[in-house]
Amino acid sequence: MTRRRPRVCVFSGPSLSAAEIRTRLASIKADVEVLPPAQQGDVLRLIAAPPDVIGIVDGYFFHVPSVLHREILLALERGVRVLGSSSLGALRAAELDVFGMEGVGEIYRLYRRGAIDGDDEVAVLHATADEGFRPLTEALVNLRHNLRAAQRRKLVSVKTAARVLAHAKGLPFMQRTSRAILTAATGRERAALAGFLRADALDLKRRDALLLVDTIARRLAGAQPWPRRVPLEVRRTSLFQRYEQKYVGQRVGRQHVPDHFTVALQRILSPSFPALYQRVSLRCLALDEAAHRGLASAGSRSSIARFRRSKGLRSDAAYRAWRERRLLTHEELAQLLRERDLEDRIVDRYQSLHPSVRGRAGLLRYVARDVAARHGVDDAALTRPLLMHPGVSWTGALIREMKERGAFTPAVALAARILEHNSRVFEQHPRLAQAPVRRGLLDELVAGRWGVEPEQLGASALERGFAGDADFVQAARHVFVYERTLRARSDRDWDGVVDCFVHLSR
Repeated sequence: MTRRRPRVCVFSGPSLSAAEIRTRLASIKADVEVLPPAQQGDVLRLIAAPPDVIGIVDGYFFHVPSVLHREILLALERGVRVLGSSSLGALRAAELDVFGMEGVGEIYRLYRRGAIDGDDEVAVLHATADEGFRPLTEALVNLRHNLRAAQRRKLVSVKTAARVLAHAKGLPFMQRTSRAILTAATGRERAALAGFLRADALDLKRRDALLLVDTIARRLAGAQPWPRRVPLEVRRTSLFQRYEQKYVGQRVGRQHVPDHFTVALQRILSPSFPALYQRVSLRCLALDEAAHRGLASAGSRSSIARFRRSKGLRSDAAYRAWRERRLLTHEELAQLLRERDLEDRIVDRYQSLHPSVRGRAGLLRYVARDVAARHGVDDAALTRPLLMHPGVSWTGALIREMKERGAFTPAVALAARILEHNSRVFEQHPRLAQAPVRRGLLDELVAGRWGVEPEQLGASALERGFAGDADFVQAARHVFVYERTLRARSDRDWDGVVDCFVHLSR
């Protein structure tokens, strides 16, 4: 098997163009992806299949939620080298360098030592992606640097430089044009400063961005060592789990389909889902027990080699095509095989402890009993999501298993169809967009699909892994709207649809 090329992802916009980044990295043997300025969820989406290196130069922060500290920490925990410079990247690096994010350049150092502290220091108004994110206003951090240079050349006095800087600082960042900034200077000094800024000003943000790209190139070429990694363990809070549910997913055409939504629909629609969920939940408990006993899995390289032979995937092209059909990354497969290996080792251990027990399921029940005893809960409740041990990423294990089995790709396609159809319905009938469906109708729909009485829905939902009633209602509502409106053709049909929603009148 050929050695995998390193993968590099750089978030950049107004500070440095994509073309310049690709040119600077053209000489290294790596797969380079230049992405728009980072926003909340972008790093989370990347680390579903972690690149080797992430460079954060630019990022949104004003009208779009900023990239979260915790998603950067999660990338670091998973072994990704994360560097920041120039703009939001420099700010995040100054905040997270003690955790292993690496800051590059002068602006990072200014933030690091507290010489500047506002995010507006690096903020600029810029053009659209089609126009290359061309900056339309001046960055305050650049102005600071260039005013000092103009002072040294005796083009402006200390007093004038301070007045210009204070005036620029008082302007909203989207109004800091050269013309607006220069109104704070007068006469000969104004003309001299205007000429200097036009001809000799240094773009500190661009210089730092180039330094970041060159640093990545030298490191990957082996000409410069990577810094020592910082040991890191990121706690998964319920809030961060909601971010993951929102941002981690698949792109189908122009539609973003969250993995969480895909799985939620399968909980409703798939007759075989309870068995799969129970199977993976028991594996998660085996992983918990393996961690408690200090067991380590076999190396992923040998595991993948054996797996490829078992599937007849002899060439790299065949292996890649097999994975792409399943939306399964190399890293996800390696993780799945590690999980299966650890489960096998725990089952073997319990077989020696309980030689009279026959069958894998019976042995895993003993595992569940022991894990429950350690955590002080009833073993019958352990596989309910809210009671799962926090260290077990049970949703990830479930998705990896679905992908390897080939079940995830059609599930994503179905979820995309439902999302697209329902979006059209809500655009055409905006009154329905936020209105809840009458609960009795939801319960009737799902109970019929599951073959249970309505009063048994709560227990059945837990068997399918719903984390709570709100998740169940949200998924059931999408299914109900999709199925009911597919059949609506006439105005009378739509009157019947409207009657299904609470607090809506014709």
